[in-house]
Amino acid sequence: MLPELTARIAAVEHLLVEKEICDREELIAARQFVDERPRGGFAGEEQD
Repeated sequence: MLPELTARIAAVEHLLVEKEICDREELIAARQFVDERPRGGFAGEEQD
């Protein structure tokens, strides 16, 4: 991932926790969910 994109994501995550919109555990769970998704963008059979 690009360093500037990583920094922006970190900033948004920080604000989400600071404003008590979600907690750190929810962010970790969301990252794990995204990491488990198949990669490849527009893969033929995997599209809905």
